[in-house]
Amino acid sequence: MQNLIGILRTPVGLPAYSTTQLGNDLGTQLSNLDQGFNNVSRVHAAVGTRLRELDSLGNASSDLDIQYQGSLSELQDLDYAKAISEFTLQQTYLEAAQKSFAQISGLSLFNYL
Repeated sequence: MQNLIGILRTPVGLPAYSTTQLGNDLGTQLSNLDQGFNNVSRVHAAVGTRLRELDSLGNASSDLDIQYQGSLSELQDLDYAKAISEFTLQQTYLEAAQKSFAQISGLSLFNYL
């Protein structure tokens, strides 16, 4: 950039600096500016991609936080008395079904006659 400013400040028409030389120098500096702009654009695109990834990870993290809070709440808010009574009731149903199956499986067709 400093080279471009220096070139633009140089008076044209001096014997040591012709208009052809000025055109060549300006062309070189414009090419350098284009390269710099392309580099900035490439970095800008890469940063944008990374920002999108961070947003996506942030959203996923928030969703997991909500899910974990729900699971934790279910565990902490468990009514142990109710859970134990439901478990005992289910266990009683299972034992009754097992006893009924054992009695029925021991019967044969002759027992019905």
